[in-house]
Amino acid sequence: MMSAKGENLFALTAHWVVLQSQRLGVPVSEWEVYVPYARCISFLQREFLTQAPLGTLPKVYPLIETHPISSETRLGLMLSFLTPVLPRLSLEHRISMAQDALELWEESLIYNTPWNKLNEIQEGIFSQYHGATLHVLRYISECWPDFVKKKNPTYNAYLEHILDRQKSLKGPTLLVGSQGTLPSTRKLMKQLNTWHQGWIMFPYGPNLKYPLCPSHPFYGFQTTLLELEVAYEELVIISRDSFMALSSRENWSRNALYLPDAQDAFLSSYEGTCLTHTPKNTFQYISVSTPLEEAHQVAECLIAYYKAGQSVLCVTPDSVLAQGVSTLLNHEEIPIKWQGSLSLIHHSSAHFILALWQCVQKKWPFFSTLDCVKHNVWRLRYPVLFQWICFLEDQYFRGNGLPENLLEWLKRHGQHTHYPGIAARIIEIYHIHLQPLSSMIESLQGYPLETWLQTLMRTLQGLLKDTLWQETGVEIKGALDALMHSSCAYEEMHGVDVEALLTHLFNTRTVSFSEHPCSVLHMCGPREARMLVPYYDVCIMTSLYEGGWPRPITSNPLLPPSLQESLNFPLSSWQIGLASRDFFACLVAPNIVMIRAKENGEASRFLSRLQAVLPRPISESFKSSFYSPVACSKPSILCSGVTPKVLSVSDMVLLNTNPYGFFLKRILGISPLPSFQQDVYRLGISCHRVLAHWMRRCPPTTSLPESVLRFHLMQLVEEMLFSQWDNRITQTQILRCFEGMFQYELKCRQHFFTSFLEIRGSQEVRTSFGPVTLVAQADRIDHRIEGGIIIDYKTGTLPKHIQENGTSTQVWWWAWLLQNGGFHSIRHASPKAVQWLHVSLSSGFRCLESEIDMTLSQNIQTQWEELEAYILGKKAYTPLESPNFTDGISRRLEWSTLTDIVI
Repeated sequence: MMSAKGENLFALTAHWVVLQSQRLGVPVSEWEVYVPYARCISFLQREFLTQAPLGTLPKVYPLIETHPISSETRLGLMLSFLTPVLPRLSLEHRISMAQDALELWEESLIYNTPWNKLNEIQEGIFSQYHGATLHVLRYISECWPDFVKKKNPTYNAYLEHILDRQKSLKGPTLLVGSQGTLPSTRKLMKQLNTWHQGWIMFPYGPNLKYPLCPSHPFYGFQTTLLELEVAYEELVIISRDSFMALSSRENWSRNALYLPDAQDAFLSSYEGTCLTHTPKNTFQYISVSTPLEEAHQVAECLIAYYKAGQSVLCVTPDSVLAQGVSTLLNHEEIPIKWQGSLSLIHHSSAHFILALWQCVQKKWPFFSTLDCVKHNVWRLRYPVLFQWICFLEDQYFRGNGLPENLLEWLKRHGQHTHYPGIAARIIEIYHIHLQPLSSMIESLQGYPLETWLQTLMRTLQGLLKDTLWQETGVEIKGALDALMHSSCAYEEMHGVDVEALLTHLFNTRTVSFSEHPCSVLHMCGPREARMLVPYYDVCIMTSLYEGGWPRPITSNPLLPPSLQESLNFPLSSWQIGLASRDFFACLVAPNIVMIRAKENGEASRFLSRLQAVLPRPISESFKSSFYSPVACSKPSILCSGVTPKVLSVSDMVLLNTNPYGFFLKRILGISPLPSFQQDVYRLGISCHRVLAHWMRRCPPTTSLPESVLRFHLMQLVEEMLFSQWDNRITQTQILRCFEGMFQYELKCRQHFFTSFLEIRGSQEVRTSFGPVTLVAQADRIDHRIEGGIIIDYKTGTLPKHIQENGTSTQVWWWAWLLQNGGFHSIRHASPKAVQWLHVSLSSGFRCLESEIDMTLSQNIQTQWEELEAYILGKKAYTPLESPNFTDGISRRLEWSTLTDIVI
């Protein structure tokens, strides 16, 4: 049987079970009901409490249960599972592969069944598309279930419990809400189809007579009917008003299909046609210019409907936007049902843990140690230590050479400072609390993940007691506890791998929505919205950006696009995507409001597609709606009272490009994390190090023949690069880059000069808020007779401002330091020009040159005045706008309040 269109599936199920119990004379408590997910149980039980006799509830079981095995455990198991077939990849690569494999297994099998199609393809087709892809796919599809059963007893016991129930069906059993996409679900359906007290209630689906592609939302439903040997016309359509078996197609059509809706409109887009009848829904389509305005627009819509007395369901897959909207409504004292958290990396506790780990791993470098000691988490626990570090910067490090290792400097010179007791206490704290973790990292041995986490927790507890776990730090502790509970799923790791795993853990969003719907306002994700739409008057759909929700089709993320095209997979530009069922399930609401942010007022592909499948046009309201326009006042922070003593050139560049980022880094002590994928960056840095070693081995002042210079350069390339990148194509590209470098260096050696590599400098500047020491480290400065040439190494994509205008704020600061004698080892060298040595595997090597700007001193003076305005509280730190909401609202602090904050 199948529910009629527009019916509340849970209410229909409860009503049907109660009537069947009365007809069969079987109590409701003896029924067994299977639902697709565990989150469906609470909704179904609530309907039984309103319709069944008091205290009589059936036994409800989920077909898919995610609680017995957590996300951390699944990730660890998949990492261990992929290690034998991907042993040479770094942990960052394996984490990315494990995430793709888990999504492919858990998501694709629910929406479509690509494994059946892949197993039918001959292996020879994949020979020209890297045959390892097919082996990995088949390895996952055939061996992953058995691997999980052996490694996780809890999941194994749960799975055996479900299989035992499938083998022995004793009482009345009902399977509701599933299309039978999973093989285990189809097996249960086949047993229920032959059981005299077994029933299957499908959700509504249209009768599509033509064969469907695997990416179609109803492909699994059509395949299930074929395997059950049941024709679509044989299904009994039931509704709340009457439970009648309508055997003929004409009767079913007259009762169920005389009013088309938005679901039919979007399904018809798969055929390239649209309906001739007007859908019942009321559409409002609103566009705004920035993602920040999108959050304000959603909040204003919720407030308007709340004051009008209507119930609203807001659907968004973006947890950051949900957090922002929730904060805005709480600021207006309007309750909203939503539970969730931003990315864990937005918490100061997570920043401190990673900063401390990097300090220990890099053996306490000077700048990293200062950032860690000045972190606001440590500052709350040890305020005297923060003041003492500032005192050291003012008395010992200003105008002098900076030590490479701050801890070693304290061991040697700490007793000669004005406060030797504090230095001795720091060394004592290191030996008591940090020495075990430091020894494990420096040993370069693999340890179980549980040992790593226990050592880290003891270190944090000894250093900060319970200060780290206060307020939002509770979520960090919960994440570490969950990872420790799942540590048995991970193999032995080194310190670098543990840091990558912690970075991934702290960079993963965690969202949990309320199970019980609110009677007025509610926010949830697309999946939960499928069950909550019937409860509300208005459905607000937001975060409708390209590549987001509904995302384009990704039938198999491990297959290259060329292979998908050769296998006749549907084009991504014509498909709604894997989330299409969630999307059109929201379109059956009586009133629909779509809100999305885009950069300009031009028609988007999403709106064009929506216009094509619907019979009547949708008017787009750009920056306006049926209520007053949104006043999007950006959150700003006014800071006063915090005066930095030491600033780097990178800090001044950050102040010019992103003042709010400067506030996070230098005032709050929160440094941004490096990018997750660092292959291009690592290769570029390695190339620059090869060049630096070659120049030290063969200094320009010595006259060596060209053959000797080339021999030393190629020897360094083989030792430092070819040992890490063994791919022949990559090696050929590296040789092409270094051939260009070699010809450039030979030309430069014709002029007598001295090169300074990785040179450090400092300059004290008197400002209105006190003295500040500007420190810098230049890649290379050539000292020639006519003046100094500043050389900056570049890798990856060269910025447009350098390609077009030859300008770089960072290089101009180096030129200003060189002009004012900031680089103490270089005497009497006025800056003449700036050169950028660009290394790119795709375009080879090239050199760009620009003259020093005549207004350099005036521009630098303007930058100092800007710094004084920010530090003294005359100017507010304002976040920048970005095309993506998650990037724009990158910190929880931006949503703390909409007014200025004085620190």
